[in-house]
Amino acid sequence: MRCVGVIVLWLIVYGCSAQFGIRAQYGLSDATNWEQLVQQTRQFTDTRFFGSGYTIGVDYWLRLPQNRIEFYPEIRYSRYKTSAQLIALSQDIEVNSSSLGLVLNTHFYFLDFFGDCDCPTFSKRGGLVKKGFFLSLHPGVYYHKKSSDFALGQLDSVSPQIGIGAGLDIGVSNLITVSPTIQYSFGFNDTLDGAAALISVPEFQNLESATFRQFLFGLRVGLRPDYKN
Repeated sequence: MRCVGVIVLWLIVYGCSAQFGIRAQYGLSDATNWEQLVQQTRQFTDTRFFGSGYTIGVDYWLRLPQNRIEFYPEIRYSRYKTSAQLIALSQDIEVNSSSLGLVLNTHFYFLDFFGDCDCPTFSKRGGLVKKGFFLSLHPGVYYHKKSSDFALGQLDSVSPQIGIGAGLDIGVSNLITVSPTIQYSFGFNDTLDGAAALISVPEFQNLESATFRQFLFGLRVGLRPDYKN
């Protein structure tokens, strides 16, 4: 975690001479094979573990010199949790998943592909949609920690993830751009070996890996302190 703090501090300090952003997202997720197995056990009132949560991150802005394809490498932290009742014992349990991710957000401004890409959205000529609408691609890799208050220990895993999305840059000033976004992500090979010990259900011993899907609704606040009129 100390290394993460150093990276975030570097992004903030270095960002004072460039453009950086802060992202916050609310997510809804599901993992089909995980949920089917939970349902088959018929031991829990809720089968959608890690169903909802939040993501926060810090990114840095890069761009192509002539075309409006922009890159936002980001370090992000995510947390998802689910509360459910273990039916046999009438006992409430909480299952948590926290993740640290590295994501290369890539924005394609296809309506203004040859536009003035070297200035904040507020200063660009043209309509809001033309200059601010983008489609996006989000490849990344995540380190996950899963834990439960029903069992000791935690379950660690690393998994790649890919996402697609869209958003709109809204210029508040030359310094600030606000961008509402929507994103659909697909993660795969998230190992769940050892999940039986995590929630004390022997049937989970046969579960090797899970794929999961996420809908993310977010807001990015971009700062451009290096820009001068």
